[in-house]
Amino acid sequence: MDFLSKSDPQCFVFLMDAKTRTWSKEPIGKTEMILNKLECEFVKSIVIDYRFESVQPIRFTVVDVDNRNNPAWTAQELIGHFDTEVGKIGMC
Repeated sequence: MDFLSKSDPQCFVFLMDAKTRTWSKEPIGKTEMILNKLECEFVKSIVIDYRFESVQPIRFTVVDVDNRNNPAWTAQELIGHFDTEVGKIGMC
C-alpha cells in the first residue's frame, strides 16, 4: 500500500457460484476510484438480484489503484476483502 501517500481505493464485488462454491473470476460490479483518500464513501451502487430462498455469499474486495493503465482488480494492490451474505445487507 501507499505508505508515503494516500490510497486511491476502488471496490470490486463478487458473488459465489452456488454449484462450485468458488468466487466468480470476474466482478459483478465495481465502484468508482476515489483519489487520495484514507476514509471514503463510494457513491456508485451495484444492483444484484436478491433470491430470498437461497444463501448468496458476496465478497467486497477493496484495492489501491496504482496501475491506472490496467483496470483489472488483480493488477492493483489489495487493501482487503469482506465476505458476507446478500440477505444480511440492509436493502436500500
